[in-house]
Amino acid sequence: MWFVTQFISHEWYTIFGKGVMGNVENKISYFKDCIQLVHVPGRYVPDLYHIILHMLVVAAFVATVIVANKEETIILGLLIKVKKEG
Repeated sequence: MWFVTQFISHEWYTIFGKGVMGNVENKISYFKDCIQLVHVPGRYVPDLYHIILHMLVVAAFVATVIVANKEETIILGLLIKVKKEG
């Protein structure tokens, strides 16, 4: 749920240039005083806070995939072990 919420709230603006939770002009004006590494007039470019947030979202997604794969491997290993013993 957290990943979906963050994606819709933040990543969507960056990828598609428009948002589903408000218009981009309001987002640009709201974050105008934040630390910006790059400024493109009329286009939302993530500020430093959102760049860090994007990295955390990607890290959380990657960690979720890794943990899910490990758990699947453990479960499959246990099933195979039970099948061999039974």
